[in-house]
This record gives sequence, C-alpha cells and structure tokens, in this order.
Amino acid sequence: HDEKAISQQELDQIETQKKVSDLEYERAEETVNRAKAALSEARVYHGYTRVTAPFSGVITEKRIERGSMAVPGSPLLTIEDTSSYQIVVNVDERFSGHINKGMPALILIDSLGLEIKGTISEVVPSVDPMSRTFIVKIDIKAPQLKSGLYGKVRIPTGKRETMIIPLRAVVEKGQLTGVYAVNREGIISFRPIRIGKTLGDNIEVLSGLNPGERIVTDGISRVIDGGVIR
Repeated sequence: HDEKAISQQELDQIETQKKVSDLEYERAEETVNRAKAALSEARVYHGYTRVTAPFSGVITEKRIERGSMAVPGSPLLTIEDTSSYQIVVNVDERFSGHINKGMPALILIDSLGLEIKGTISEVVPSVDPMSRTFIVKIDIKAPQLKSGLYGKVRIPTGKRETMIIPLRAVVEKGQLTGVYAVNREGIISFRPIRIGKTLGDNIEVLSGLNPGERIVTDGISRVIDGGVIR
C-alpha cells in the first residue's frame, strides 16, 4: 500500500478479513476452554464410580443393589475396621473417681476363650440416674474379635497383698481343700486351706498357709501324707 502496489479498498478488505480471523480464533479458544472444562467435569463424575474406604476393613452390610441409584447422603455399605475394637462397659457408680483414662483392664470373652489386655480410652463422668452406672470405653486388639461380642471386664481399682499358689497344687479330699506342705525335715503333711479367686493358672490362698512355707506343686498323684521328700 505504501508502494502503491494495492489500493486502499484492497487494504481495507485484508484488514477486515484479519479482524474476522481474530474473532474466529477467539471463538475457537473459547470452544477449547469449554471442552477442557467439560473434560474436567467428566473426570470428576468418573471418579464417583470408584468408592474408596478411609480405612482397611471388612464389609459387614450392603445397603444398595446393582442398578440402584446412589443418592447423596444415603449409605452404600457398612465397613468394620478390624485393626482395633472398643468395648463399652457400664460401671457401678461407687467406682466413680477410681477409674481414669489410661488405666489397664483385662477383658474376658468366654465365647472365644480369650483374655485380652486393654487400655481405658474414655470415662464418661455423668451417671445414669436409672441404672446408677457410668460408661467406660476400653480399646482392645485381637484378630479373633468381632463387633457385638459380649465380654467381662476386670479393672484394677486398688492394690492389696495376697498369697498366690499354682492351681495344680490344690488337693481335694472329701469336703476339704488343701495342699501338701513340706517342713524343714522334708516331711509331707496335708494342710487344709481356704481359697479365694482363681487367677489364670493360679489361685488365691486366704488362710492355712504362711509366706515362705514350701508346698508340693508337681507329682501330686504320687504324694502321700507323712511321706518324705528326698
């Protein structure tokens, strides 16, 4: 145009074509951006097709069937975390103030034949006015556990000294319960005793023995009253 090679009309036509091309380019960019947004949205919806649990566990209940509509807020599955469990106990109010978070506890589950050590994780301070009990929660772990099991809980609320002997050393003679005691000369004599609580493979002796006395714990079937240990 500066060299008079094209006319003003031709220059105006070329500039008009350039403006049209710029507008078409902008529209194409908008189309690309809308396509990217649609792709992102599709990826989000595609992510909803995979449900991931927040922890590893076992599905214990299925609340939806194939073909059913998954509605927001409606549960699909119930999953149980098998890595740890909690047992909830109603404790008599007289123990209020004696049981604290962090204390140990022993849980007995008769149906599984288990004795599990646990730790108190929560103590609810309020007392139920109807049952006169308060709630204690205890954390426990064991591979055999399942939700809904019934257990008995032993919580130590104090300390006392007691005499413990092996359960296998106890002898029943008629209505008498006793042990075979051994004196300094090695002579065996049957000693009646009064027993208390059974603690695993041991049993508590309430009376009949003194600390330091010797008793027979093995070979009870071969022991006779008045015999001598050599």
